[in-house]
Amino acid sequence: MALQGLRVRIILGLSLVFVSLALWLVPWTLNLARDHFLNAHQQVNREVARAVAEHSTLFQEGEVNQKELQGVFMKLMAVNPTLELYLLDQEGNILGYDAPPEAVVQERVDLAAVDRFLESQDQTVFGPDPRRPEQPSIFTAWPVDVEGERLGYVYAVLRNQSLEAATTWGVDGPELQQVAWALGASVLLALVCAVIIVSFLTRGVRRVRRAMSAFEEGDHDVRCDVQGQDEVGQLALGFNYLASSVQEQMEQVQQGDRKRREMIASISHDLRTPLASLRGYLEHLSERWPELEDARREEVLEIAMRNTDRVQRMTEDLLELSKLESGSVRLQLEDFPIGELVHDLVQRFRPEAKVKGIRLEASVPQNLSYVHADISLMERAIGNLVANALRHTARGGRVAIRVVEESGFVEVRVVDNGEGISAEELPRIFERFYRVAKNREVSDGSTGLGLAIVKQILSLHRSTIQVKSQPAVGTLFRFRLAAVSFA
Repeated sequence: MALQGLRVRIILGLSLVFVSLALWLVPWTLNLARDHFLNAHQQVNREVARAVAEHSTLFQEGEVNQKELQGVFMKLMAVNPTLELYLLDQEGNILGYDAPPEAVVQERVDLAAVDRFLESQDQTVFGPDPRRPEQPSIFTAWPVDVEGERLGYVYAVLRNQSLEAATTWGVDGPELQQVAWALGASVLLALVCAVIIVSFLTRGVRRVRRAMSAFEEGDHDVRCDVQGQDEVGQLALGFNYLASSVQEQMEQVQQGDRKRREMIASISHDLRTPLASLRGYLEHLSERWPELEDARREEVLEIAMRNTDRVQRMTEDLLELSKLESGSVRLQLEDFPIGELVHDLVQRFRPEAKVKGIRLEASVPQNLSYVHADISLMERAIGNLVANALRHTARGGRVAIRVVEESGFVEVRVVDNGEGISAEELPRIFERFYRVAKNREVSDGSTGLGLAIVKQILSLHRSTIQVKSQPAVGTLFRFRLAAVSFA
């Protein structure tokens, strides 16, 4: 029904356009033809006034030669009844004419129109009509000079009442009736063509509409048959792309919903353990505070603080990861020496490594190029990798941060000889809480979000992290940043 309504609206719109165009075009054409006729009539009779002025003695001893004037005017108007001749003085005042006195209602002609006519060669110039001042008319004019002195002008109006009656198309005239019939036939033919064309063009749209209706009713596998590369074909192709995108997004939503439930379950489990432990120890302190010795109180408080720190770190990591994934973090990019950052991180983690009995070392070449990155986020990413390596390396092991430069890139590697990762688990280590899903123990203090944060930070820097690992041998994490050249 909607498509039928569209077809009707298109046809009605085209009909309105055709009719409006015809109603505008007909009078415009008639006016154009009329203007062309007036211009041609003025050009054909342009030399009439000049001939009268040059071949007639209109002034004798400075006075109007009425006999000559009447004779010439009568002859010309008999030969050409469209002429109305007037003799003007230098100021434009009418000195003589061949018409009933009561017919001439204006005693003076504005010479500005005469000047324009004399200066113009091919343009249509309108001037005043002494018999009808309210209706300008085409004319011809020429100055009357006697012995070098200008005594006046011959002024001839070329459009009198007889000419207007002959050139005006009456409502009942045969010409206008023929135009009306031709106009009606043209509009009718245009409407028939519009119906045929619209029906032909909307065939493809109807196919797309049927596919959309099937998609709305739940058939998400329906697609349009693309025929041609025109707009309708592009519409069908666009629908197919949109349908595929919607279907893919629906699958992603379902997958995201499943991951969300898994994440909530992981968060609930990961928070429940330290919170339950924290509550237990606090209840123990509350109930047996007077009975406990100072050493035992400090021990219980220390365990409670560790669980509190555990919950706080998890909350902070979750907030940070959410910000990174939402795109709300704006990178503060700058050029800095990443080698100095690596040495600073080694100094920061060395006390922890010493307590665990792990050797922590750095390898940074001399004259290392700068990198263009967010220094605070880079510090967090490398720090998370080092902390992860220390967490999974046994006492007596070794963790190294190595920086190498090659092919216009600076590569950072974090290597350990710890417990390693199996090939089955390797693809999932950057997922949220994967460690928790794998191992419910939380005694190592990990939140299970460190590697996910690293991956997101590097993604914001248009970089990727690669990992190689072998159980009981060790693990290598590495990523690359473009080197900054100061040449």
